[in-house]
Amino acid sequence: MTRHISDSNDLPRWLRPALWGAIALSLGLIILHIALYSPMLAMPDGWSFVLAPAVLLVVYAAIVLALPTVARVTGGANALQLGTWMGLLVAAVELVNISLESLVAMPQTLTSLVTGILMLTTFTLWGVTGFLGAYRSRSVGIGVLAAVWCSMVTMTFAVTFGYALLVVAWPRLTTFLATDPDFLRSHWSDLRAFIIANTLSNGAVHLVEAPIIALVIGGIGASVGRLVAQGRAVRDAHR
Repeated sequence: MTRHISDSNDLPRWLRPALWGAIALSLGLIILHIALYSPMLAMPDGWSFVLAPAVLLVVYAAIVLALPTVARVTGGANALQLGTWMGLLVAAVELVNISLESLVAMPQTLTSLVTGILMLTTFTLWGVTGFLGAYRSRSVGIGVLAAVWCSMVTMTFAVTFGYALLVVAWPRLTTFLATDPDFLRSHWSDLRAFIIANTLSNGAVHLVEAPIIALVIGGIGASVGRLVAQGRAVRDAHR
């Protein structure tokens, strides 16, 4: 049974400061990478690779600001709590994935296999979040909210980690991206500029795509969760 949330005290007190801190760090790292190598801005569409993640991070910060309002909706705080804890779990999976891709030299076949498994794990956990949210509340909407919020928590920390890792991942990324088809097609003459742009672009893509994917997969999980909850309710009523 759901209950009405009268204030935001049901949310972890550290939640908003932690998310704002991660977002601020991401923005600071963007500025740092450009300050350390400003020629990137002179490359074709160089500014777009900076502005896209910066704007998206500001949007994420605004959403974090609105969390108390969401928490006051019936079941909202429960969805945000579930999404937060599951999001931290999935963020750990993403951090492992990013570390392996950026720091560990493995055969391409093995890299693709490991990356695929970890990506599938991420998507599955977003679906599980939607299932649990709907099963507990018997509301598909609450399940979807939990899944989407889970994905946003995941990517907030994953993007920050990815931008920070760029500081120490130059040797691996230089070797890996020198023959990358995207670099060859870009016609950029500066590999270092491309590495920075590629990292910033990947962050922006993840910030956009994650909530959309979670909306779909979480919606499927939430629909199943509600059906299972309703089936259990019917069985309990006939006992």
